[in-house]
Amino acid sequence: MSRPILAATVVTAVSLAPPCFAQSATPEGVADQFAKAWSNHDKAAFARLFTEDARFMPTYDVVFEGHANVVAGIYEAHEGWARETTLTTSKVGVQQLRPDTAVVHFNVAVNGPAGIDRPPLGRSLLLVAVKQQDGWKVATGQLTKPNCPPQ
Repeated sequence: MSRPILAATVVTAVSLAPPCFAQSATPEGVADQFAKAWSNHDKAAFARLFTEDARFMPTYDVVFEGHANVVAGIYEAHEGWARETTLTTSKVGVQQLRPDTAVVHFNVAVNGPAGIDRPPLGRSLLLVAVKQQDGWKVATGQLTKPNCPPQ
């Protein structure tokens, strides 16, 4: 195959290939993208999921501010306790505030490594997602614990 034909073939293939974004085409998909990034322990996927000015509160006394800090803070767990965990979602709900802004609320189960018999860790995530040129991204989020039973 001649170089001009090969070059034209490559350019055509690249231009017709679907885009590969971690961002979701819908606000509902943000929950799925978060779970996939978590379960795959994919720092790059987390990086694509958050806006540049993102904020994330994993506990009441910890706040990560700014894209780099949010991604580093979440990924730090994946270098430690979350290294072999997976995340499943349920009860995904969306409140569309404006065409480009939505609240995404869902429950998560943090599942331990295979072969370890312990119940999943239940939590809820509340995310504010904003529509950007390349898809929906998380602008802010908060992880919450379930109600504790009375003692």
